[in-house]
Amino acid sequence: MSDTVINRSSSKGKLGKGLTIERVFSTPGVHPYDNVTWERRDVVQTNWKTGEVVFEQRGVEYPDFWSVNASTIVPQVFPWRSRT
Repeated sequence: MSDTVINRSSSKGKLGKGLTIERVFSTPGVHPYDNVTWERRDVVQTNWKTGEVVFEQRGVEYPDFWSVNASTIVPQVFPWRSRT
């Protein structure tokens, strides 16, 4: 079992160096979304039997490397999507 330090008054005023995390997947000063090429797509989902439009969302930005299938699934997964 590990010991828990209850009285920490002796370390008051002494701050350590802290945790350092090396940057790997991004560039300093550049927002990660700026490295992605975006395109606007319209998502229209229909009832396969009747052809009735059950969901429509136009002008949504998706990364250009996403498949049409992926951009159709995303609105189904997230319940806070906006309906028009």
